[in-house]
Amino acid sequence: MSQIRATSTSYAVLGLLAVRPWTAYELVQQADRSLRFFFPRAERAVYLEAKRLVDIGWAQPEQVLTGRRASTRYHISEAGRRALRSWTAEPSAAPRVESEAVLKLFIGDRSDLSALQTIIKQTADQATQSLQELAVMAAGDLHGAAFPDRVDLNVLSMVFMSEMQRTVLQWAEWAEHAVNTLQGPDQAAKQQQTTQTLRQIANWRDERRPKQNPDSRSGINPVAAVRELPDTTD
Repeated sequence: MSQIRATSTSYAVLGLLAVRPWTAYELVQQADRSLRFFFPRAERAVYLEAKRLVDIGWAQPEQVLTGRRASTRYHISEAGRRALRSWTAEPSAAPRVESEAVLKLFIGDRSDLSALQTIIKQTADQATQSLQELAVMAAGDLHGAAFPDRVDLNVLSMVFMSEMQRTVLQWAEWAEHAVNTLQGPDQAAKQQQTTQTLRQIANWRDERRPKQNPDSRSGINPVAAVRELPDTTD
């Protein structure tokens, strides 16, 4: 039995192979199209992982010609399908957030609050860009999905990603106002802002969140959201 240890990246690539066979280059392209929104991995990591899956016995290589160039196409093996089913049944690790912008805010210099405003605006712009890219993907799936048998499952992750970026936009709007308050001369307003914010965080269990439904303005109604997407076809 192989002593090579599978990682989350192993299963991410294995999951792509469960959809269809890919060359290493195609795997990188597909990972950039989908996984980067919630499980970003370096291009080199995807290339190496495909080879590791062969060593583990979870993928089988096939030599093919792409034009005049020889390449390797990877197929998931039966052992790989069993491993993928077993992994998906295991408890998942808690979500982790990594943000260079938030790190900069955390260690930011109080004497240069204008720089923090720039960071906040850049973060909002990035979230807007992600939402635009997701909108294009969703519109494309509406008018001819690459994998139509997976669309009903894919919307689960697309809503998660969309809601996360919407939350970033809401946070950026609040953070811009908060930094404006910190830049002002009113010390009482600064203290009140800090105290109220800490209380809201501490008492999150007491918040009553309305259920998501077509008439609710909180959260996302996936059906309504899809209807509002622009038609990208001619």
